[in-house]
Amino acid sequence: MEHRPLFPISYNNKYGFINKHGDIVIKPQFDYVCEFSEGLSAVEIDRRWGFIDTTEKLIIEPQYDYARIFIGGVATVRNKGKLFLINKRDIIISKTQFKKFGYGFEGMIRIETDKGWGFIDKSGKIIIKPQFEACGNFKEGLAFIITNGRYGFIDKSGNIVIEPTFEKARFFSEGLARIKLNGKYGYINTSGELIINPKFDEGLDFYNGLAQIVIKKNVGYINKKCEIVIDPKFDFAAQFKEGLAAVKNNDKWGFIDKNGDMVIEPQFDYVGDFSEGLASVRVAKKYGFLNKDGEIVIEPQFDSVDDFTEGIAEVWIEKDKMGYIEKTRKYIWEPQEYRTIYL
Repeated sequence: MEHRPLFPISYNNKYGFINKHGDIVIKPQFDYVCEFSEGLSAVEIDRRWGFIDTTEKLIIEPQYDYARIFIGGVATVRNKGKLFLINKRDIIISKTQFKKFGYGFEGMIRIETDKGWGFIDKSGKIIIKPQFEACGNFKEGLAFIITNGRYGFIDKSGNIVIEPTFEKARFFSEGLARIKLNGKYGYINTSGELIINPKFDEGLDFYNGLAQIVIKKNVGYINKKCEIVIDPKFDFAAQFKEGLAAVKNNDKWGFIDKNGDMVIEPQFDYVGDFSEGLASVRVAKKYGFLNKDGEIVIEPQFDSVDDFTEGIAEVWIEKDKMGYIEKTRKYIWEPQEYRTIYL
C-alpha cells in the first residue's frame, strides 16, 4: 500500500492536511485539495489550480482551470478548454493537442489523436505513433493493443510482439496476462505462449501467485500451473490480502484462508479487504471494522469508510461529513463537511 504522508481535511469550508497523529501540518486555507501523489498535491485557490509539496510550498503556481494528481511523473491540466500534460517543473510536455491522455506507466503515456491511440514519453516525444483502436498501459514491459477488433501486445518500441488474435486481453501481472479465445479465458506468457489453456468462463489477474476463475458462475482460485487450489464454490471472491480473501455466498460476505477454509462465516452485508489487520464491514447499511478473528472491533456506525492506512481510517457520516479514526475507535479528526469533486 502506498505511503500516505498527509491526510486531507476540511474546516470552515477550507482545506488543508493533518498527519497520522491528527496534528495540522498544512492549515486549512485552500478551496480544495487532492491527495498527495508523488510528493505533490493539486490545490485550488480562487478557482485556479496549482501544486504544493508536503512543506506547504507552492511548487506550481495556481494557473489552471483544473489539475489532476501526478502519476508517473506527469499530471493532466486544463487551460482555456485544452488539455495538456505537465511535469513537476511545470513544463508542458505535450505541445500537440491530443484528444485524451492516460497516466504515465513505465515511462510511457497513452495518448489519443484522430488517427487512434499511441504513446509519448515523459518529454512529450511521440514514441509509438497513434494507430491503434485502443491500448492499455505498459505493465512488465508490454501493453495490449486493439487492431481490427482483436487484442495483441506491443513492446516499448511499438513492435507487435504478440499478434492481435485474441477476443480480449488484459495487462501482464506476475508474468501472465489474461486472454479470451473462443469465448473462454486462459493465460499467456510474455512470449505469447498459452500457459493456461482457455477453458474458464471468466478469469482475473494473478496476485501473489493466485488468480480467481469462474466456472458455471462459481468462483474459485488457480495457481500458475493451472491447478485448482480452491474449488469454485463462491458467488464472488476477492484477491487475498494479508492472508485472507473476502468471499460472497447467498448475498452474505465472509473470509477464507489460502486453504479455502472459511475462517469468518458469511454473515455480513459487505466486507472490504484486510488492511493493517482490520477489514471494513457493513451491517444494516452502516460500516465498521472487524479483526481476523471475525470480531467487530469498531461498531458499524459510519455511512462510508476507507481502509486503515498508517494506523488511521477515513470515515464519513451524514453523507457529507468526513473525519479520521484510530484503531482505538478514537477520532483524531472530528467529521467536518467535506465536498467531493471528481476531476
